[in-house]
Amino acid sequence: MNYFVGSYATSPAWEHWDAEAEHAYFAQLKTFKNIQGLEHPFTGKLHPHDDDWFIANVSPDWKFVFTCVPGTMGALGKNPTLVLLQMMKKAAKPQSLLCEKRAMPLVSSIKGLGEKQ
Repeated sequence: MNYFVGSYATSPAWEHWDAEAEHAYFAQLKTFKNIQGLEHPFTGKLHPHDDDWFIANVSPDWKFVFTCVPGTMGALGKNPTLVLLQMMKKAAKPQSLLCEKRAMPLVSSIKGLGEKQ
């Protein structure tokens, strides 16, 4: 059976980024043959600190499940009335759709990472 790993939930360097610690984390994950890929948060960028670093350190063989929940929760933390306003205004786009719209170009940048060119 193959698994997806929740990268932000299991990373030793998520809250306080340490590139060396996160590099070691990804290197260790790459040794497990039953890891299919990562569930990874989209917070406005592919990686909260360095998109290029992220692309260079993930396995080209992994698949990705991107979640907008952390980005949405961050937006709610900054504006707690957001959900109420969205419920009241039918024309308002839900934060999750706005997140998806911002995420798609970045997610596309890693699509096919492991495919031979």
